[in-house]
Amino acid sequence: DPMEDDFPDVRKNPPAESSGIGFSPAEGVFALEPKPAEFAGLPARLDYLHLNAQRRISEPVRATDAYFANDPDAPIDVPETQIRLGLYATVRRGEDFELELKPDVEIDVELPNLEHRLRIFVESAQNNALPQDSLGDNDESGFDIGARKFVEGLNLSFDAGVRATWPPEAFGRVTWRGDWRLGNWNFEPEQRFFYETDDKFGFRSSIFSARWLGAGMPYVLIPDASIKFTTDAEDYEWAASFKAMRVQRLLDERRRGKAIGWDDTAVSQGLRFAVYGTDGTLDTYRFAFGFRGPLYKKWIYWELDPGLEWEEEDDYDTTFVLRL
Repeated sequence: DPMEDDFPDVRKNPPAESSGIGFSPAEGVFALEPKPAEFAGLPARLDYLHLNAQRRISEPVRATDAYFANDPDAPIDVPETQIRLGLYATVRRGEDFELELKPDVEIDVELPNLEHRLRIFVESAQNNALPQDSLGDNDESGFDIGARKFVEGLNLSFDAGVRATWPPEAFGRVTWRGDWRLGNWNFEPEQRFFYETDDKFGFRSSIFSARWLGAGMPYVLIPDASIKFTTDAEDYEWAASFKAMRVQRLLDERRRGKAIGWDDTAVSQGLRFAVYGTDGTLDTYRFAFGFRGPLYKKWIYWELDPGLEWEEEDDYDTTFVLRL
């Protein structure tokens, strides 16, 4: 009876409905909070999603990792999965008007029982770009998905994974990062070697430094520099920048006293000057103010960076740039 018209209609059971968080019961260490019959408003709905969406990811990860524990009765505690999502817009006004939107995703999943220190990560495909680049400078698309292994005694990390583009691209990275103190200055050199099926072999060398000032360290000066080479491009890219910031609050206050970036701050104001080049050519000058603050509680933040830019390909004509 393909037309279902020869017999009396049989009422079919409606499909199961879901809140979008998941079907499985709210059990485990990272148990879901019960969904209220009605939300008091948009803030209450945002709080519910903020708590339960993260727990929905964290609990299956914890249960999977516990399966690999050496002692099933005493597994290593798995921290909650860290998720950072961003959406950035860049407006340029020079001879032409440009508007660009780019998402930024970072998910860090720790699996301490599996190989005792293995992490799964999902990041926007920009990890080998110069650290001084803004998100809008990155031409890569897709996401990097892989596993990360730390060797804490040597300050080394090993990454391997694929870039979720078409066709998929494999990558591998080895990164060393130091943490040195010289007087009132903190220095963090970084050396990375990488392979990508697109850029082939390459390396990136960086030096980050910071000088915190004042009682309670509310102010910081941050000079840094980087250089990058890939066998595919066969030339060197380099960049250097200087930032002066007032930092009322960091996302992780344990970073106070160390080298930081705009993304590490929760409430801050400052200015930044940067230069970019290729081999012996100076390609771009950039000057910008930066403002960052909370939009909703301590997990949604706004950022506003107005500035000016001078590029060699435009004969160093002044371009107004607004990033938010």
